[in-house]
Amino acid sequence: MRTKLTIALGLLALGLITVAEAQVSVVDTAVTNSWAANATTSANLGNAVKVDKHSTVSVQTAFAGSAAGTDVVTINWKRSADNSTWETTPGLAITVPQNNTTAVVGWTNLSSAAIGGAAYLKISSIVTTDADAVMTNASVKVILKKGT
Repeated sequence: MRTKLTIALGLLALGLITVAEAQVSVVDTAVTNSWAANATTSANLGNAVKVDKHSTVSVQTAFAGSAAGTDVVTINWKRSADNSTWETTPGLAITVPQNNTTAVVGWTNLSSAAIGGAAYLKISSIVTTDADAVMTNASVKVILKKGT
């Protein structure tokens, strides 16, 4: 066993074998940074993100309420094969609860079943349910991981 380990380490040092590393990239969707109270935002929702050929796709959401409340923010996503034709009834939603005026960071791993064969994801709407709180300092980032 020790001999095999020594040989493997020697080959690795010589560059004759490689260790697979995961490549992670973060894409800021450039969504508007303020979401109105008790409203559906459907404009200025940022850019589409190319998600094909990635082993893991995650979404990080950040915002803070401008007033007390613990209602939820729902981010609805639509899928596309070509970044041109989008599904008309988005089937993917991420819900993150508000924590009064404290900054909230949510993280969701999207399953391969949720993404399916889609090549692109894009936010279709953001729905806030709190009657008084505007969600400020808002951002939505997509984390893409290739490899293992």
